[in-house]
Amino acid sequence: MKILHIIDSLDTGGKERRLLELLKALRSFSGIENHLVTLSDTILFDEVDSLGARITLIPRRSRRDLSVFRKLYRLCRQYRPDVIHSWESMCSVYAVPVAKLLKIKFINGMITTGRINKGERKWIRSKLTFPFSDMIFANSHAGLAAYNAPGHKSICIHNGFDFNRVRNLVPAQQLRKQYGIRAPKAIGMVAAIDRRKDIDGFLEVARRLLSHRKDACFIVVGGGPLLNHYRKLAAEGPSANRIHFVGRQTQVESFIDLFDIGLLLTRSGYEEGVSNAIMEYMALAKPVVATLGGGTPEIVVEQQTGFLIPAHDHELLLIRLTELLDNPQLAQRMGEAGKRRIQEKFTSERMAQETIACYRNCLNGIGFGKRNLTVSVPAPPV
Repeated sequence: MKILHIIDSLDTGGKERRLLELLKALRSFSGIENHLVTLSDTILFDEVDSLGARITLIPRRSRRDLSVFRKLYRLCRQYRPDVIHSWESMCSVYAVPVAKLLKIKFINGMITTGRINKGERKWIRSKLTFPFSDMIFANSHAGLAAYNAPGHKSICIHNGFDFNRVRNLVPAQQLRKQYGIRAPKAIGMVAAIDRRKDIDGFLEVARRLLSHRKDACFIVVGGGPLLNHYRKLAAEGPSANRIHFVGRQTQVESFIDLFDIGLLLTRSGYEEGVSNAIMEYMALAKPVVATLGGGTPEIVVEQQTGFLIPAHDHELLLIRLTELLDNPQLAQRMGEAGKRRIQEKFTSERMAQETIACYRNCLNGIGFGKRNLTVSVPAPPV
């Protein structure tokens, strides 16, 4: 089975990480050949060279570069994949006519969020491409519902985590020394620093909590267009030396390892699908405090693996963070429960098994019924 994956770039985003985890896991299955097409030369993952997939760059010179159609058509006519799997909305727009002209099965994986507003570009692209998609993938049930994806060809396949990623972590003391992190307890957030995340709320709660306790600090891991803006804001006030914006990092898991609490704050209207950051917190046995909404309740079990907070409810957020800091037994119990949940429900092997089953169903013309969003997975590789 030959699968051609197409994505805009290999930046350090959620869908990019999910694609890499899938390709790594698919190496263990025989009879699967992967070819990755990227429309940008931005590659920020160290694992790319070990994916076992051929990589082709089709550079996109502008947002609507029509030459991509011609180049993608020529590549697919030569390579003859069995399935084209798109991972981004504009990639789906490019792939649909190519798939139809060459009679290749098309899987539309553009749904990565738990909410969409009518009239947005991604919403318009979904309406253009869903009717011509053989299958539609999302990483959350909330995403399928938000996009009103047709149930007879839509399925949720949750993200998967590869526990090999936590085998060779940078020692916490080394990171603490390098970044000047001195407080014994750390509340951390891994996120892109942009308008989708509630960074203002993060700073407000951080300052309020740090004003009356000296044993904690706040760490943000991630880059983005607003990084310098929030770094300047964080540098103001008496708690400046305990609010750390460390920027984009390749050793994300090592930073999470030194967290005591994993935090993810999302602004209203920008609900997550299933967040890789939350999955990483749980895999490293950290209790989670996250904004309620989208697909987050599909991975975080309230009061078992962490706490879910309504968007912008900073009072409740402060209460929950204090509760976990003051009760390390509760934090440990939630963290261990979260790790078990990832091991049982959110492994990269499970994601690969479910994806392969969908590829086979797609090639055999099998749908899912009106709303039967399940698949029968093959046996794991030996």
